[in-house]
Amino acid sequence: MENNTPTPTSTFNGSTLQLIGWRLLGFLLSIVTLGIGAPWAHCMIYRWEISHSSVDGQRLAFDGKGHQLLGKYLLWGLLTVITLG
Repeated sequence: MENNTPTPTSTFNGSTLQLIGWRLLGFLLSIVTLGIGAPWAHCMIYRWEISHSSVDGQRLAFDGKGHQLLGKYLLWGLLTVITLG
């Protein structure tokens, strides 16, 4: 039985040096802000990675915000304390 479904193709046009730079910047942001800036750093890095990716010729988009992720971190921390407490 033949499968005539086309396989999606994905491409990434960022360089390794750029990725290292963005991750270093995110690490420094997290260190300088004592971890409070970690959600913004994660979003910044993922935004860069996603903006350099495409599937079937269509660019991907990342619309997450650091403050949204910070809210999730706080919720997860609270639930962890309640669960382990």
